[in-house]
Amino acid sequence: MGIRPKRVEDSLLRAVTEVLQRKVRDPRLSVVTVTSVSISPDLRQARVFVSTFDEKISRNDLMAGLAASASFIRRETARIVQLRNAPELLFIYDDGQDRGDRVLSLLNNLEEHDSGNAEEEHS
Repeated sequence: MGIRPKRVEDSLLRAVTEVLQRKVRDPRLSVVTVTSVSISPDLRQARVFVSTFDEKISRNDLMAGLAASASFIRRETARIVQLRNAPELLFIYDDGQDRGDRVLSLLNNLEEHDSGNAEEEHS
């Protein structure tokens, strides 16, 4: 990837984050986190990876809120980034945090199990 697409990705990440935090009023999107942005080589499409740490909001509600606000987010992001053509924003749920939480939970369970076996052996 060249320097320009990387700069555009960084700019879009900051701009989309700002729009979501300051301008979007949808309560489903109040706790959304933009984890990364990947732009196509022609700069016409940007995949925006998002997640949330709020367990009260379902993945489906989050994605529905983003779909409903996509044109507004694109318009506001274009004003901030100032590209000739605003890229189409494709929102994708980033389940990396969910997978990380699951791995930590499994490791904690394994550690508890191992410490329980060690205590039984000493008895």
